[in-house]
Amino acid sequence: MVGIRAVTSIDGMTADWARIPWDVRENLRTYRQRSENINRIVCDITSKPPAIEWE
Repeated sequence: MVGIRAVTSIDGMTADWARIPWDVRENLRTYRQRSENINRIVCDITSKPPAIEWE
């Protein structure tokens, strides 16, 4: 499994999730399909704070 968290931040103390363009998502899907070791790709769309880590 691969986790992706794209964020935007001005001060480094807070962050908002950033949209991942559709063409990038398609590339990720193609990469997953070609890889024997990746069974899924997840996107974390939480803001900071409160979330900084993905579990």
